[in-house]
This record gives sequence, C-alpha cells and structure tokens, in this order.
Amino acid sequence: MHSPSFSKNIFGIGLAFGLVLSITTALAGALYTLQIRDSIEAQVQQIDHLTQRADALATEIFDRNGNKIGEFAGERRFYLRLEQIPKSVIQAFLSAEDKDFYHHLGISPSAILRAALVNLRGGRVRQGASTITQQLARLYFLDQSKTWQRKAKEAVLAVAIERRLTKDQILELYLNKIYLGNGSYGVEAAARNYFRKNARQLNLGEAALIAGLAKSPTAYAPHKHRSVAEQRQRVILARLSEDGYITRTTATMWAQQKVEVASGPEDYSQTAPYFIGAVAQELSRKFGTLALAREGLKIYTTLDSNLQNSADRELVRFIREARRKERSANSKLKNPSDELQGALVSIDPRSGGILAMQGGGTFQDTQFNRTAATNRPLGALFLPIYVGLALESGYQLSSRVGDEPLANEKTHTEKSLSDSGMPTLMELLRSGDVSAGVPLFAALGQGSVRHFAQRLGLKFGPSDFSLAIGSGSASPTQAAVAFAAFINGGQLISPYLIERIVDARGQLMYQYLPNQSEPVMTTATASAVLSGLRSALAEGHAKGAQGVSALAAGMAAVTEDLHNAWFVGLTPTVVSTLWLGAEHGSAKVAATHAEAVAETSRAWAAFMRSAPTSLDGPDAAKSMQPHPEGAYKLDGQLPSRRAARK
Repeated sequence: MHSPSFSKNIFGIGLAFGLVLSITTALAGALYTLQIRDSIEAQVQQIDHLTQRADALATEIFDRNGNKIGEFAGERRFYLRLEQIPKSVIQAFLSAEDKDFYHHLGISPSAILRAALVNLRGGRVRQGASTITQQLARLYFLDQSKTWQRKAKEAVLAVAIERRLTKDQILELYLNKIYLGNGSYGVEAAARNYFRKNARQLNLGEAALIAGLAKSPTAYAPHKHRSVAEQRQRVILARLSEDGYITRTTATMWAQQKVEVASGPEDYSQTAPYFIGAVAQELSRKFGTLALAREGLKIYTTLDSNLQNSADRELVRFIREARRKERSANSKLKNPSDELQGALVSIDPRSGGILAMQGGGTFQDTQFNRTAATNRPLGALFLPIYVGLALESGYQLSSRVGDEPLANEKTHTEKSLSDSGMPTLMELLRSGDVSAGVPLFAALGQGSVRHFAQRLGLKFGPSDFSLAIGSGSASPTQAAVAFAAFINGGQLISPYLIERIVDARGQLMYQYLPNQSEPVMTTATASAVLSGLRSALAEGHAKGAQGVSALAAGMAAVTEDLHNAWFVGLTPTVVSTLWLGAEHGSAKVAATHAEAVAETSRAWAAFMRSAPTSLDGPDAAKSMQPHPEGAYKLDGQLPSRRAARK
C-alpha cells in the first residue's frame, strides 16, 4: 500500500505532465495559427526536399595511390548513408539525445516531463527536451534563440518532418548535419578530427565520446577539456546500458578504457600546397567556377607522395645551404627578398602526369609557384635542343661542331677524323659548355633552332639573338616537358595534374584522356641525345649526380652571371627539373660556375635517392595509353550543388 506522500508525488507528476503538454500544445497551436503560419508553411514545403538539400560537403584530393593529400572545405562534412554508420554510433546518439526516437511523433511528452522535473528540482534550466527531430528542424530552419516562439516553431516543424520523412531518413540527416566541435560537421568529420579514423572504425568508447559532444561541443571538447569529456562519456555509456544496448559490465569496461584523442583537427595545409593550388587553378580553368568547398568531390591526381615529400625536404635543404653560403660571402644581402629561391618539378615522361611540384622553399614564406610561373634563362640547358636539331639535320654524335651536315657515313668518318680542334656533339653534351656550341648554332640558323625549340614547348621571341648561349627563358615545367621527349622516343607529352573526378554520389564525372603523343624528333635522334646526357652524368660535367640509377641521364646549367642554376635529371619514369636562382638583387647561386654545377647535381641526386620509389621498374609510374579524342574529356555534367543522398 502506497503512502500518502507517494500518492501526492504521483499526482504531482501527472499534473506537471498534463500542464507541460497542454501548455506546449496550446502555445504551439496558437502561435502557428496567429503569428507564424505563413513562415512555417513555407518551411514545411521544403521538408520534402531535405534529402536532396545541398549541404556543404568537403571536396577531397588524393594522390596517384589513393592517399589523401588535401581538401577544399567550408564546413568539414563527409556524408554517410545510415547503413554506413556503425550501430554503436547510432545507439550512442539515441541514448544521449533521444531514447524514444523510434516511438514518438516528433516531440516527446516523456522527455518534456523529465526535463521539467530536472529543471524544477534544480531551480533553473538544466536539461532540454528537444528530440532528434526537433534538433533537425532547428538545424535546418531555425536559429538558436531560446524563445517560446522558436520552441513552438520547432515543435510544429518536427511533427511535420515526422509525417514526411521516415525515421531512418531523419536520423541520417541529423548524424550528417550536427556540429560536433573541432571543425566537425557530422559523425564522419568528428571521427577523423578527433581520432584520425573513419566513423566505421570507431569503437564503443569513441562513439560514446562523440555522442556526448551533441549536448555542447565546446564544453565537452575532449582535446581541450579531457576530464569533463570523459565524465560525459561515462554518462552516455551508462545510458547505453540502461537502454539495453550493452551490459553494465561492458559499460564499465569502456568507461575505464583510455581513448586517444588528437590534439587538433586534421590539417592538410602543409601537404603539397603548391600542387593543391595548381589543382584548384586547373579546375577553374577547365570547368569554370566550382564551389569546391561545397561539392563533395573526390579528385584523384597524378602526385607521387614519396617524390613530393622528397622534393619538399631536399629543396628546402638545398636553398637553406645556398643562402648560408651566399650570406657569408656577400655582406650586401640585407633584404630578405634578395635571397635565393628555388623550384623543383617532376613529370612522368610517358604520360605527362606531374609527380611532384615544389614551387619554393616553404609555402609559409612564399605562395608563388615558380615551377610554372617563373621563366629564367636556360643557359647550357639549351645545348641538347640544338644538338637534337643538328642530329635531325644529318649530323652524328661524332660530328664536330664546325662540320657541315653529312651526306653519308663515309664522308662523316673522314671529316670526323680531321683535326679541327672542335668538340664532337657527344663531347659538347658531356662538357655542358654552351659557348663551345655557338658555331653549331650559327650553322643551324637561329630561325630553325627557335622553331625546333617551340616544337618542344619552349617559347622564345623572334628578337632573341642570344639563344646560342642560353639566353632564352623557360619555366622549370617547360624544361621538364622538353627534356622528357629525349627519354620518350621523341614524343612530346602534355603535363597534367588530375586523373579523374568522382562526384558526391560516387559517379565518375571526369576522366583524363591523353592526346595522341606528338613526335617532335625521330626515335634515333632522341636516343642519341639521351646517350649524350647519360655520358654527362656518368663521366662528364654532371657526374655529381651519379648513383641514382644506371639508366639516369642529366644536364646541369649555370648562367654566366651566376644568378641561375639548373639541373634536369632523367630516368625512364621520372624527369625532374631543379632550379635555384636570384629573383631580385645580386645574390649568386654559388661562388663559381663549377661549384654551382656540382651543388645542383648533388641536390638532384639527393632528391631522387631519398624518395622510396623504384625509378627503373615498369610500375614506378603510371603509363597511360594515348587517346585520339583529345587531352580532356568530360563524362557527364559537372555536379549540381547537391549532397550525396540515398
């Protein structure tokens, strides 16, 4: 038999329940009818389209092996279908936020009653009563103001949402929409930012920790307020036990288990920033303005992360050492803008895919990408260009610089034995002495040389009368493309960055299709020049770069004023251009020409050796088949601003 006090409590609870429910219902109905009917009706009409609504989704960028290297994101959100979210995560949110979710019609009278009792006992508002559906209504349609009018709208919209969407649809939208702190929108972003894993990999302790953030992402942030976050986690685990999802023993075990939390959100800002910037420019150039931070695209690129990491590391080291030597030798260097800078770019000579791109020493110091935007005098790098033209015109590698083009091999043999004192074309490439090739340049003719250079992608003006000594300028990327023809059988390739793009629905929307390679010289000419460049590396001026590969070739160059130093290195799968130079002021790359050649040769070799990539094997870089339809093909339309939905 119950005591009178117990009966009074029951009566009080019933009365409180009735009052709260009646007041809430009456107030919601009155406000809906008299004040907010029009605005609510407009919002109700949008409910049917929530599953197609364009929430901002982060666009992700991957290297050639599928490793993530960057992203474009306004709100860091990665949409998951409900079946992709583990049951432990779903259950943790249900226990934390709305245990009766699958049983109410949008608002929960029992939750309202529980909150009212807690708040009455505490003498202040300590617990809310919003269901997950009400929270979803607030997230999509309302603000965070704590007014009765907003609460009434929220309740009405929640009921309308329940009538138009299934429970699973509501829960899916909620788990992808909710902000969970640390720049995380939705459970997938939270899993990545807090634990560096995908949501499907979360264990129960991690799931409870994330679910606890829904109440207050700031107050319970585990990377800032660890003890408070763990206390909230234990509450969620206890509720999971009370709700029958786990046993009490399991809850206790996970409450005692230490959860490792990252100190901050994922950050890709220092991963290949010059390359990522170039990808954004390419997307804009090819496809116009895209809301990259909203579209949820997956962009697969040509980047080789091993080579890129090596480029970043070795170029910084090379520039730092060159600056140190220059400062000790030149006391006039006072302005930081006068200091030496550099660039390094690597290309797959078979496909044209850019494998590495480092546009300066560090992106923090300079965002200017010198791999494509800086044109500098080539110096001796121009030698293989007009040697290649000479071979196309009838010369042989054993021909001497002063010889005329040869009609047949017999005449060639006789003339080659003449004691002219001039170097052979092979000796010219081996020595890297551009001035020694001036007579050959004169014999070939400036117009012919310039035209041949243009076929290789080098753009020199008609008024440039000093091409013979390497005054023509080019970017590091242009130099790499031109030299790639020598190891690619005389075929000219076009550099590119993006292999394919998948939209937010998982559909292929773009695939790179390379042009049919354009022959710019015969295979015999390309092979002959390549043998000269291999000789230059094995026993000539570039021998400081030995030890990379038995098949490697290279050419170093330094301009007469010592303001520019180059090295182009070639292997069957990677062609790289390294440039060091003074963009302003009087800084010199080295004290002498020979020192500059030696330093750039060693820097290229260090770059190649520190990248754990097979340089000679057939699988070291992707080989793409030529396609006659053109370099770019768009499969389907560019994505509309629509999130991925079921």
